[in-house]
Amino acid sequence: MDLSALERVSKALEKSLDLWGLLLLGATAVVVFGLVIEYWHDAKEFWTIVHWPMAAFPLDKFKTLLGGILVTLGVAGELLFTYKASRVETDLRNNSHRIEALLTRQSGDAKDSAQKAQDSATIAEDKADAVGKQYDDLLKKYNAAERALEVERRKRLALAASLLPRKFADQSGAIARLKDIPPREAVFEFPDEREPRKTAEQINFVLANLHWTTWRRRTDKESEIPDGITVSTGMVGHVEFPNGTSESERRRLLPRILEISRELSECIKTSGGIDAEGRYDPWPIRGNLPPETLLIRVGPKPNPLVEETLRELGPQLQPTPLTGSSGGMIKVMPGSTFHASGVRTPIAEQPPPRNKP
Repeated sequence: MDLSALERVSKALEKSLDLWGLLLLGATAVVVFGLVIEYWHDAKEFWTIVHWPMAAFPLDKFKTLLGGILVTLGVAGELLFTYKASRVETDLRNNSHRIEALLTRQSGDAKDSAQKAQDSATIAEDKADAVGKQYDDLLKKYNAAERALEVERRKRLALAASLLPRKFADQSGAIARLKDIPPREAVFEFPDEREPRKTAEQINFVLANLHWTTWRRRTDKESEIPDGITVSTGMVGHVEFPNGTSESERRRLLPRILEISRELSECIKTSGGIDAEGRYDPWPIRGNLPPETLLIRVGPKPNPLVEETLRELGPQLQPTPLTGSSGGMIKVMPGSTFHASGVRTPIAEQPPPRNKP
């Protein structure tokens, strides 16, 4: 049974209760009226006897009349109280109906509010999902940016470290590693620049503590010294090998000195933390050094990180082409162009002769 059917049954029962209440009031009123009629004659007779002179007081009649009066008053009081109770019940029922209507209205409002709250919650949930997706996207972008920033930070640190002068990190370890090699002669070649000189002196510290004989050979063609550090064997003139001699056979002819050159270069890399190359060049070394002599050439520090950074920066400043005669030391053929960038001209170490006045 639904709510509307229950409400109809409740209203029918209330009407029936009201009807029976009215009948009860009517019946009680009839009883009161009947008692008044029944005792009306006795009351009138008692009143007459009381007013007779010299008459005795009618006690029996008074008792009968008093009982009737009390019964009548009781039934009348019952009638009055039933009526009052009926009114109170009616007021209570009306008040209950008002409370029920108010609760029903409030329930409807609460239902509407709940629906609105549910709709708002659904909208908020959708917004939260959208915000969550945006947060995930932003978090991914942030993590990617952070990783990229970390990569760039490491690149900047590596670039900054690459600009520092070379440092032989573990010279004592290199001494311990090379101590079993018998002392021999080593010749240094390096340009007159501060960084290559200091690097050569750090290597020389290791060799000097091993009691090697070391000295510097100056060269007027410093541009021939390659970047980085190379350790090679010396030769006397050009070494002639028979035709068809393999590279392994060539290396067998000078096995020990080649092994030492490679071991020294490997020690410079591992203990010193400096890139070095050990090699055997089959071409004659300028200056005719004995084969057992090691030639250590310390050139400018190579810096591939700087070159990579310059490539990332994009096109660099290009030299201005010169057309025709420049009016300087370099003569340009008519109709041709010349580009100068990074070209060096040696500076005289003595002043030019001056004509005496």
